[in-house]
Amino acid sequence: MLKQYPPLPKRAKEMLSLSKEELRILTGLLTGHCSLKYHLNIMGLAENSTCRLCNEAPETAEHILCKCEAASHKRLKYFSRMIQTPEEVQETSPKRIVGYIKSLELL
Repeated sequence: MLKQYPPLPKRAKEMLSLSKEELRILTGLLTGHCSLKYHLNIMGLAENSTCRLCNEAPETAEHILCKCEAASHKRLKYFSRMIQTPEEVQETSPKRIVGYIKSLELL
């Protein structure tokens, strides 16, 4: 789960402009309660928590959004950087985060 920061009015407005599906995706990512393998494994719905993209680390929201080497080129396209910090994710447009996740076809 990503570290939570105080809500910003601009960010709240951006989140409210998302569709219901996009808001569900974003909320799941930010809370860690989504269909990434780490969470599915905890619930007993996946045999392991290994990332489907790189097979090197647990498939958590932070791993997918910040560190996964297999997704680095898509991160470069959506975030203008191949690796990013959780703080940088928090400053990114919600629409851009959702677009990136949809492009990976994990959720």
